[in-house]
Amino acid sequence: MQRSGGLWATVGIAALALVATALAYAALQSTAPTTPAPLASALTSPQDSKPVNDPKPGPKVSDAIPSVIEPPLLMVNGSLAYRGRTGTCLGGADLERSTNGGQSWRPVEVPASAILDLRATGASAVQVLGADERCRTRLWTSTDKGRTWSGPTSAPATFLRLPFTTSEIATPSGVVKSPCPDRKVAPLTVADISATAGVVLCFGGEVLTTADGGATWSSMTPVVGAQALAFEGPSLGWVLVRDGGRCPGYEAQVTQDGGATWQLGGCLGEVPNSDKRVLPALSFSTPTDGMAGLEGETYVTRDGGQGWQLAG
Repeated sequence: MQRSGGLWATVGIAALALVATALAYAALQSTAPTTPAPLASALTSPQDSKPVNDPKPGPKVSDAIPSVIEPPLLMVNGSLAYRGRTGTCLGGADLERSTNGGQSWRPVEVPASAILDLRATGASAVQVLGADERCRTRLWTSTDKGRTWSGPTSAPATFLRLPFTTSEIATPSGVVKSPCPDRKVAPLTVADISATAGVVLCFGGEVLTTADGGATWSSMTPVVGAQALAFEGPSLGWVLVRDGGRCPGYEAQVTQDGGATWQLGGCLGEVPNSDKRVLPALSFSTPTDGMAGLEGETYVTRDGGQGWQLAG
C-alpha cells in the first residue's frame, strides 16, 4: 500500500510538471513578437482595395472652362443672331437672341451649364454644343429659336474646345493635343470650316488649320493681337485685332487664301475692351454679312468686313 501511494504521488508530481511546462510555454508565446503580415496586405486599406484596372476618373465638376476665350456668337442671317456667355461646368452660361440684326437682345433659357459653340441648322433651328453639370460635352437642339430644347445627346465628332482641359481639343478624328505652342493656355477660337477642315486661333495670334480632321496641322501667317476669328469656307476668313495701331478700337483683317496672307479691313469700336481678358466675338453668315460683339455692343458689316456700323 505504501508502494502504491508512492507511485501515485510520483504520477501526480509528473502531471503537475507537465501542466507547469504548458503554462510557461503559453506565457512565452503571448509575449513573443508577432510575425509581420505580407507587405501587400500591410499597405492595403479599405479605400485602397479597388482593382487597379478601374476606369480613369472623369472630369471633376470643379474643373472650369478658361475665361479668356472667344465668347459664343452666331449670326444666322441679316436679322437673326444669338450671343452668349460661356460659363463653366459649374454654370453661368447665358444666351440671348436678336431678331433685328443686333439692335436689341432678349434672354433665352439654355439648359447647358456652359456654352462652347453655337450652330444654326435651319431658319429656326439652333444647336448648343456645351458642357453639362458633370463637365461632359453634350449637344442640345432647338427648332423654335431657343424657346424649347431637346437633349442632351452625345456631342458629334467635330472641332470643339473641351470643357475640362486646355491642352487638348476635340476633332472629327478624336481628341488630339492642342496645336497651339503653349498648351497651358486654351485656344481663343476653335472652329470648323467643313466636315474635315478646321481652324484654331491661339493666344499669341498663331493661326493653324487642318484639312484632315485634326490629324495634322499647318501654321498660317500669325496675326499679332488677334482676339477673335471666323471663317466662311476654306479660303475666306477674318480676325479682330486689338491695338493694331491703325484703329482706336479694333481692326478687322481678312484672308482670302486660308490665312496665308491677311489684308486690312475696317475699324470698329471706339476703344478696346477695358479688360483684356474680355474678348470680342465674331461671326459671319455669308461672305459679306458679319457681326461682332464688343463688350455688350454689336457691330455689323455688309461688305465683308471693310465697313462696320453700330447696330441700331
